[in-house]
Amino acid sequence: MNGVIDWGDFIPNSSGNSGNSDRVDFLWLKSGSTYRVRPVHKPVIFYKYFFQNEGKLRTAICADPSSCSVKVNHPELDTPSERFAILVIDRADGKLKVMEFPKSVFLSIKAWWTATNKNPGGNEGVDWAIQVTGSGKQGTKYTSTPIEPAPFTNEEKQMIVKVLKDDEGNDTKLLEKIYKAHSSDEIEKKLFGALEPKGKPASTAAAQPVPSAPATTPVGGNVEIDW
Repeated sequence: MNGVIDWGDFIPNSSGNSGNSDRVDFLWLKSGSTYRVRPVHKPVIFYKYFFQNEGKLRTAICADPSSCSVKVNHPELDTPSERFAILVIDRADGKLKVMEFPKSVFLSIKAWWTATNKNPGGNEGVDWAIQVTGSGKQGTKYTSTPIEPAPFTNEEKQMIVKVLKDDEGNDTKLLEKIYKAHSSDEIEKKLFGALEPKGKPASTAAAQPVPSAPATTPVGGNVEIDW
């Protein structure tokens, strides 16, 4: 499974903005920090390789971990990690950002959805405190705590619409584009190819350009936003 999901779709198996209004930054969750965020709309699910090569942590996204030819050809690779991403309002600066996170954070938010029957990314959602601790052999631990109801303000709605909709009011599919699965050749290059020269922008830039839309763009079109 790759792509946009509803909170009830996923069943676990047993095993800061740069100041440019048409760009969205990533919010990286780092150990030793606590973040206060407000989820927006729906998350995406994807499978991501993490591989140390030539002193650099390299990553790539595969479509199906069970049949990825790159994993077959490179037994030194760990199984791709199940990951999620969602747009959030970062309460540290009030900006809309892309937040990538592990399954444990998703399951915490899903548990809240199950208990309340409220959409975490809709208008009845709440702010969340995400505390990140630990690293290394002990592993990184994520503690996700719901804080308080946080209905979207008019300003936040306008900010969200600018990112989720294009000029015609259609879905920009921002997260689906950012986390689109790479081909086998792309995975080989990203994990085992020559490193790009210093100073050259990475192919997966932290800031992704998205179509801008007037603040008055109506909610509708091909993407449903739960106000």
